[in-house]
Amino acid sequence: MLANLPKRFGHERFLRIVGRYVTRHHLDIARTEDFKAAIETAAERHLPGFDASAYWDRWRVDSS
Repeated sequence: MLANLPKRFGHERFLRIVGRYVTRHHLDIARTEDFKAAIETAAERHLPGFDASAYWDRWRVDSS
């Protein structure tokens, strides 16, 4: 899943997105939902038509 995101955003932009995420959550507890929100916010700006729900569902692992 993570390896696919730089392909969508571009390598440099993805590194900036992750850098902002890390800075924002430095010395804090970050949840998966926080990372997903950061990606979704960036996608709204840079990837018109990105369907976040479909993207996350594609990578969901069924734990049952």
